[in-house]
Amino acid sequence: MAGTIDMNYSYDADGILWKRVVNTKPIKEYFYIGGVIYKDGEAESIHTSNGRYVFTNSANEETPSTLEGYEYTIRDHLGNGRVWFMDERTIQPLGLMKYDSTSRERTAKADGMGAIDRTTENNEVVQIQHYYPFGMSMNNVDPSEFESIDPNNRFTYNGKEFEEDWGMHNYGARFYDPTIARFTTIDPLVEDY
Repeated sequence: MAGTIDMNYSYDADGILWKRVVNTKPIKEYFYIGGVIYKDGEAESIHTSNGRYVFTNSANEETPSTLEGYEYTIRDHLGNGRVWFMDERTIQPLGLMKYDSTSRERTAKADGMGAIDRTTENNEVVQIQHYYPFGMSMNNVDPSEFESIDPNNRFTYNGKEFEEDWGMHNYGARFYDPTIARFTTIDPLVEDY
């Protein structure tokens, strides 16, 4: 069958997702340990209540992931992520430095004001998300307008992870399809209530 996606999920005894494997080419393997997400054995991000620490994964297997910076999340009243930004000023207080491999210099680029700078020269906004009423993305924001942060934050609508491989939000016990505004499975606790 064309277009079939084989995904495997592993949960601990408390029902918390700890591993997700997407069996497409190439195979992607995610581990969820506390607030840390690993992709293919490399740290991808560390999630906190106000945002996340973002790592840059190296293409070279001998070079480990490096910490890119802290990405803040602005949420609306429903908990939906709306704007993600990285204030370049946070690089220095965290001891985060940019490394230029050609000149072998470490530098910190700081605006010194702590303000979100959206100019073309120093764009600190990295992602904007707009939604239709039941969570479907409007996709009307031009991504070339922002710095490309890899990976984009997948924790968007209601703060739940959007799995791009099949277009649904992972709510833990069930999956939500924003295209039809419905959960795709029955609540496993429906018999208890």
